[in-house]
Amino acid sequence: MQLSVIIPVRDDARISRCVASVCAAAANLDKGKTQVIVVNNGSGPELAPVLAGLPPSVEVLTEPIIGPFAARNRGLERATGAIVLFTDAACIVAPDWLTQAINGFAANDATDILQGYSGSMGRSSLDRFIQSRYDSRFRGQAPGMPVECDTRNLAVRRSVFDRMRFNDRWRRVGDTEFGLVAEQMGHRVAFWPALRVVREHDAGLCLFLAKQVSHGWGAQRLVRQMPDLRWHSGHPREIAGLASTLAKAPGSRLALSGGLSLILTAGGLLAGRLRASPNRLDLASATLLDKLAVLLGHFLYEAGADEPWPADILAQRLHWSRG
Repeated sequence: MQLSVIIPVRDDARISRCVASVCAAAANLDKGKTQVIVVNNGSGPELAPVLAGLPPSVEVLTEPIIGPFAARNRGLERATGAIVLFTDAACIVAPDWLTQAINGFAANDATDILQGYSGSMGRSSLDRFIQSRYDSRFRGQAPGMPVECDTRNLAVRRSVFDRMRFNDRWRRVGDTEFGLVAEQMGHRVAFWPALRVVREHDAGLCLFLAKQVSHGWGAQRLVRQMPDLRWHSGHPREIAGLASTLAKAPGSRLALSGGLSLILTAGGLLAGRLRASPNRLDLASATLLDKLAVLLGHFLYEAGADEPWPADILAQRLHWSRG
């Protein structure tokens, strides 16, 4: 069975490490079975030698429209595999990653999309905290159960892309939208934890919180634009009602802006403790900030407004490929 792997990248030299892990996984299959596609998405000239140093078998494409889902759609134009896998430049795939994708579809023959598990390659207290927040979405989640999609580790039957593509108008939550819309169209999504990668997490707590705000905004955008989608976790519709009520209150936008500043200020103060030896109160405080950041993102959503990037929130330039 032919497989295709698509990895978008923007200004991230870790792409070499990621590709090396994919090629090592491919070596466990018959020669020529794996097509590896890297999509350069607006990188600066500094990444050119890194891309030039990738193995000759790797196809390097260019997508000038900035955004990870535009890059993934560009890769799909060249993908020939019956199974298409996605990961990120910050990830390292397991040696049996490709084999587990084949096994997962064999074990779930009615399934069209497999959501894998992403672990952490870091061992700091901050790494462990961020990983714990990621793991919280899978509590009680058995193999084969439906779940929202995440393109850091996703396997999809090529037939799905004969009917749809990623919504590349937005930069975040496009993978969640893809999975929910696919289910609405009759495709089946299943959690397959044996499909594993590890990821290098964010360097700071404030960056993580800014991304959570962006994620909350994106989730609320999806709820408002596609209210009939069936979510598997959280309470996005209930939050939408609260957000609509809050938007009518005088001074609500100013209050939300102040709340955002407080969350990031608290995150900055707590970051040092998380990097050292956090106690239970520190971890509980960080968890509360995480939940508040996502909720605030929901409340900040306005129809027709520009999508916030973490760079916008932190007022500094960050690359989406680093998160």
